Amino acid sequence: MSAIYFFVIFVSLFALAVFWSFKAEKKRDQLFMAMSAKNDFESISNDEAINILAVSESKILNEGMNHRVKRAMIKRGDSFSLLICEVRYQTRTGKNNNSQDETICAVMHNEPLPHFSVRAVNPLDKFMRDSKANKGFLANLVVSITPEYDKNQIDFTDDVQFNEKFVVVSDNTNETTEFLDFDKRKYFVENFIDTLVNRIDFTKNMLALRCNGYIDLKKLPELASKAINIFKSFL
Repeated sequence: MSAIYFFVIFVSLFALAVFWSFKAEKKRDQLFMAMSAKNDFESISNDEAINILAVSESKILNEGMNHRVKRAMIKRGDSFSLLICEVRYQTRTGKNNNSQDETICAVMHNEPLPHFSVRAVNPLDKFMRDSKANKGFLANLVVSITPEYDKNQIDFTDDVQFNEKFVVVSDNTNETTEFLDFDKRKYFVENFIDTLVNRIDFTKNMLALRCNGYIDLKKLPELASKAINIFKSFL
């Protein structure tokens, strides 16, 4: 009899978890649509989003990693276009399949060059589970403007200084700090390990968002626009 009770409780908890997961996804769909309307974004198909990402994020959408766009929208400007989409990645480690959701902001210069991308690095599965993170995405942004380098000549084992500009944008204080000649190797190892260090195409200009703290998801377009304006000031 106790086994039956245990089974009933287990099934009930599983059904409740599925229900809340479905409800959270529906809420995110509604939020995405509201963001689209309020910020002059237009919805685009998943296939179109993948085609854009295949160009701007070639190191991420690579062979051996399955990916699926869950929802996507784009804002087209005179000089720049901004794509925001949620992608689910699935990787195979031995016999296990691991999946995680990420929000990617890809910023495209409407001319062929320069081309760069913006990334909001935050697995959505952790975001959804962490009650403290329930208000939204991560807050402080580090914008890196990367000039063209030969990626084959970059050795992350050496303490090499790169003539590169890093800008920290804080949503909390609105302070901006600029770092020149930053140690790229140390920066990537300490801040982007397991997220960006193996995914960067150094042959393209890149704008990357590094996050600390939490903000409301609805502020993501505003922060991305702020990052774009900073990047444009260096052009």
